Amino acid sequence: MTGETMNTKEVAPQNIEFSWNKDDQNKMFLTTFDTDWNYQVFQWDIPSGSIVKLNTGSPFVSWYSDNLFVFNQKLSPQKDRGDLYLEDIRDKTIKSLVVADVYQFAVSANTLLTMEPGKAEKSMIYNFRTVGFQSYYEYEAPRVYDELGTFFPFYDLNVEEESFLTFEPYESKKLKDHGGEFKLVKVDPKEKKTETILELTNNEPIVTSPNGEYCLYGYLFDQIIDLETKDISYLIQHRDKMY
Repeated sequence: MTGETMNTKEVAPQNIEFSWNKDDQNKMFLTTFDTDWNYQVFQWDIPSGSIVKLNTGSPFVSWYSDNLFVFNQKLSPQKDRGDLYLEDIRDKTIKSLVVADVYQFAVSANTLLTMEPGKAEKSMIYNFRTVGFQSYYEYEAPRVYDELGTFFPFYDLNVEEESFLTFEPYESKKLKDHGGEFKLVKVDPKEKKTETILELTNNEPIVTSPNGEYCLYGYLFDQIIDLETKDISYLIQHRDKMY
């Protein structure tokens, strides 16, 4: 596989997050963190190489359209929840509150997913919203936590194929080692259906194939799950750990 380098940027070794603009892939956000959780957010124009620092008030930022972006503004990094705002990159004097009191959020195609507190302390809600921010389906799951607060299992949002995968705990509790305490569930927010794919499995990264039929699984993405048959297999030869 070959390709042409469009642009490059050198940064100091640190934690970096990226957010591509799906409506204009020449634009992206680049967020850098240092060891003290101090952050900087930049808008990177790929063709020109221009990088502009933004004062977003939050490192949790994502493109929403060609020129609009959303961000979760928390009072401090230690807080579990914040408020979700919408801004226009062309005029940052206007900031609109979208959803109050959310844990996290994700944007995919024409859907905004917000993770919010449940009605009870032991639950949380995955709230699926339209591009206009109206809720059209809520999925409730047990809330788990660790020393840092509310813990969020890995998930993958593939709205084009009406698929949302996440690891769900069996009950609300404090996690110990994050291993074998979850089931992998598939949620169809449009049909309002839920299906269990795997039981008693580990919470590890997942990513769904474009057609929604398979997903890669594991920290090395070395396993593949058939979402129809629920079979799991290794993509490369696997040796069991030996002690």
